[in-house]
Amino acid sequence: MKENMVKEACNALSISNKESLGNYVSVDIASLAAGQYTLDVWIYIVGGSSDIISQENGIRIGIENEMFYFYHPAAGQKAVRPPGPLPRKKQWINLLLSYNGSKVSFALNGFPAGEIACSGATLIQNCPIRLGYGFHGYMRSFRCYNAALTAEQYKNYVFETVYDSASMTSLLAFIDFSKEDMPDISNHGATASPHGSCGVMNLVPVYLPSKGKFASVNPGGDINPGGFESGEFSVYVKMYLRPSQKQNQVIFSNGDIEDADSVILFLQEDGNKVQFNLQLGSVSMCLGSAHDVFQWVDVLITYGAGQVTAFFNGTQVTSSHSFAKRQQRGGFRLGNGFDSAHPEMDYTCEQYLYTAAVFDKKLGQADADSFLENHPYIFEDGLIALFSFAPEPAELMTCRQIHLDEDDVVLAQRTLDNLPQTGYDYRSNRTQPTVSDMRKWKAESIWDGLVSYYEASANLTPTLTENQKQAVICSIAEDSELLQSFAPAFTALTLSEQIFAKCLADAPQRKMINVIKMGRFVGKKTGAAGGAAAGAGMALTGAAAGGLTEAGKDVLTLLTLITLFTWILSKAAEKMKDRRKDKPDHDDDDSEITLSITSMSFQHSPDDFTASAVRCRTCDGSVSPPEWTNARRDGAEAVYIADKIQNVKVKVKFIITDKSKKPTPPYHVSIWAFATDSSAVFQKLEYSAKGLSAGVEYEGEFTVTKGSCACSDLSYQDLELWWNYTINGSTNTLANTKACIYFLPTTPTDPVYLDQEHKDNSVPLELLRMFSEKLTTLQPREYAELEQVTAADMKTYTDQVYNCAAFKYNPNAHPFVTVCDVKENAAPYTLRGYLNLFDQNAMLRDISLYQKNPFRGKTEANCNVYACMLSYNFSLHGVFSTVCIITSGNPAAALQTNAIKGAGAVAAQAFQFRYHAIVKVPPQVSVTGLLHNAYYDACCRTAGGETLANLAFRSNFATPLVQAGETDTYRGKVFRQGTAAVEQRNMLCVPYGIIAP
Repeated sequence: MKENMVKEACNALSISNKESLGNYVSVDIASLAAGQYTLDVWIYIVGGSSDIISQENGIRIGIENEMFYFYHPAAGQKAVRPPGPLPRKKQWINLLLSYNGSKVSFALNGFPAGEIACSGATLIQNCPIRLGYGFHGYMRSFRCYNAALTAEQYKNYVFETVYDSASMTSLLAFIDFSKEDMPDISNHGATASPHGSCGVMNLVPVYLPSKGKFASVNPGGDINPGGFESGEFSVYVKMYLRPSQKQNQVIFSNGDIEDADSVILFLQEDGNKVQFNLQLGSVSMCLGSAHDVFQWVDVLITYGAGQVTAFFNGTQVTSSHSFAKRQQRGGFRLGNGFDSAHPEMDYTCEQYLYTAAVFDKKLGQADADSFLENHPYIFEDGLIALFSFAPEPAELMTCRQIHLDEDDVVLAQRTLDNLPQTGYDYRSNRTQPTVSDMRKWKAESIWDGLVSYYEASANLTPTLTENQKQAVICSIAEDSELLQSFAPAFTALTLSEQIFAKCLADAPQRKMINVIKMGRFVGKKTGAAGGAAAGAGMALTGAAAGGLTEAGKDVLTLLTLITLFTWILSKAAEKMKDRRKDKPDHDDDDSEITLSITSMSFQHSPDDFTASAVRCRTCDGSVSPPEWTNARRDGAEAVYIADKIQNVKVKVKFIITDKSKKPTPPYHVSIWAFATDSSAVFQKLEYSAKGLSAGVEYEGEFTVTKGSCACSDLSYQDLELWWNYTINGSTNTLANTKACIYFLPTTPTDPVYLDQEHKDNSVPLELLRMFSEKLTTLQPREYAELEQVTAADMKTYTDQVYNCAAFKYNPNAHPFVTVCDVKENAAPYTLRGYLNLFDQNAMLRDISLYQKNPFRGKTEANCNVYACMLSYNFSLHGVFSTVCIITSGNPAAALQTNAIKGAGAVAAQAFQFRYHAIVKVPPQVSVTGLLHNAYYDACCRTAGGETLANLAFRSNFATPLVQAGETDTYRGKVFRQGTAAVEQRNMLCVPYGIIAP
């Protein structure tokens, strides 16, 4: 017979004070610290815990009434209520207490859990420390330090299983209860002596159902051995055989005993022998010979092609039986069976059940040998369910929840003569399942966050091969319950530590323990599973995960108290944030109930132009206004938006899909989107509706208030919307949509159709000067609503361009925005200039890039660029303007300036120009009090900082030379006296400042 061992087994100190007190272990420590100290112990509470650590006539530390308490004769009794509930009984926890001379601090599983002022609470030197005087349960180790450990040091000590003299400099004793002699592995000579009913035991977590009880899963309809369409099934159970007075015990059942198509594995006892039997419908068969009690046994029952094959610890037993296909039926019960014809009969299993697995295929010898190696996780094609009871009862492979009486999960004693020396490995025979990109992204995000969380909080790190890691990620991706508990991390505007903490609190504890076990987390310093705690299944194999995840439930309260905890959570949240950039750009979520967006449009071309939100059609991609019918140009979507509107409307069409076996209409839906950039024009869009049906396309209208999209200056922005939804309480996320947004601070007019009218991508400036041609055609009501612009406003607009932080003035810079084809017609205000659209976009992008990154280098721009920006900015406020060129009246001479301060310059200086571009605004109805032409320059100011705005060009028309009396005119402020400065209308402004008639 091959050796059969359980690697979750451990040795631990058993202290039984259930009936009476006085059973304990005393620890003598040389040079016991008095003034400052730290004490910590790994414990598994079964009953009382009023006196866990104490000294006779000295300190006493315990847990009672949901509080930690500390007593010292000199300090009195102190009680500390942790921020949240204490971990329940029957799980491994680490309790740590530190005293620094002025306060007592508690920590639970490495996390700070409360403190209270206290003085005079010194230890009694030369007096043993008593462990477990009023305690009923188990202990794994005890440590004593001659210093008060800080919160940061907790996580470096708590999960260590070996002594490290380099880091554990303050350690006085490290008592290891995994060995019968209870040695001090710190090599400081401490001794441990048992008193009364206590001693080191072999322990393993098992399921021992109470009378009439059993373990099941919900939903369990497809856990159906024998009823699969293939006509094949396998059931695996690892169990420990014990003597019993009960003759018939059911290990698992599928259907009641009297059913004609039931599948039941049961055993019969005769003294110290156990006989396994299998019932298939009305046929019952013995499986091999009887087995001795007091041993572990692996049982694999597999059926196919009319033949039953059983493996006991890898040894094969075969029997033939014709077994017709059954009707589908569920109800897999572990640990019991029932006979409705004889309800008085009790078939409760009295054996220790450790693991059970159900498969919908036939297995063989290689599988039986592999299971015997005791793999904690089985990644196997055909695996339907995998039950484990170490350290917490859990259905490991799916989102089903195991149902049982938790008091029936116990630590079984004296089941092993020795502990296994080898660590776990995975049985990875599973074809990687097809998982949607969206689910895999969520699973990878959760994995990264949890790895960071446990590394930062407990110095635990996973030890997996890449294939094993992918198996774990796929397991998370298939677990809808776990994904749903982390939904806030995927749907929140900002992923904060508070949100990550809430996800930890909402995540099912059994699933969190599951991830730790699958991840094979080990202490960083030990580097591999092993040592005392490894065998115990503490942090290294995941049993202490119960304490960690329990602590996570109270993290929101702790955040207000513990700085360290906030740092830990922020590190984990940061890891999940890093994954946000990898979010799939398509929706392929294979959840049962999903929502998909079919189209999205901004409000487009309403009859009332003063309410229009759209200035230009979108061009491509998922954002497509309904009126878009024909020509499209390549490139990003582009939507122009103004700030004078009352609201902006976004319409989204969507469809609900329900692939569940039992659809549950009607559907109550909420859809919301937020911008990934906090400075975006749309910060949040929201919509909700009730009573919807699946398979129907609906249109939802999202309204954004003016305050959410206000803008006061020309700018450009990439808008990326992060879409989420909730259907009947279940939350999910969708792929993002993107659009280019141009902010135009004015009341809009008709949309500008670039593709059809201006195929060369150049736009007449008049079309962007919102009312330059429309003033005479507006209806009186609309005309009355026009905003009048004052001279003070014109100065403000000029200052906005001068102060634009994205640019700085350089007269020799390349004019990437140019005015060309300048000519004068007979009609007023028709001086035409064309603005190259591509270069305009580049200008706006430079502004946007600088806003996002102020440390980015500024773009150098000459007078052409500043004049175009200023003229364009005027047009956005309904003001008509032209760009004019100033040259020297003496063709052989340059323009000599006074000391002027260029935009973005530190100090003023004098320049020599061949020409200079500025902006001219003629009198018009929309500008209050403008009786003559006014001139504006946004690229420079006077040496004293005066804005060059609302100025006459010159006051002396008798000579082209600047005169002393012209100090209040534009040319008098900018150019030296005696310089010939004249305005040229029929000039061409081209790159690099070359002037041609």
